[in-house]
Amino acid sequence: MLRVWLALLLAGCSRGGGSSKGGDAPTELGSSGHLAREKIEAVVRKNHGVFRDCYEKGHARNRRLKGQVVVKFLIDRDGRVSLSELEKSTLANEEATSCIVDGFRKLRFPRPYGGVVTVVYPMKFSPG
Repeated sequence: MLRVWLALLLAGCSRGGGSSKGGDAPTELGSSGHLAREKIEAVVRKNHGVFRDCYEKGHARNRRLKGQVVVKFLIDRDGRVSLSELEKSTLANEEATSCIVDGFRKLRFPRPYGGVVTVVYPMKFSPG
């Protein structure tokens, strides 16, 4: 069984922006809106199969594959992910990592209050 740990860091999920990393997020990813952490987590967890499938493809090639992928994504005013990018990865498989980053673009969230929301989301993967 494969284990996937999901954790959530919100960068600017309240009005005024900011970042969980002390404000070092690019300005074009700034937040002006708010979406509750629980709502973001629920959408990602509901779609965990997308990310698990990406990892399993890499795991099929390397049975010891494990690591963390941190994705930064922007939820627009309609709840769509308009941008997702790799923030950091220790998962030694470029194809799986790219698939995970692309998977965030397929997610649909509730509409944020007051504008767009930037999220930094770390995910840990390991063989189970």
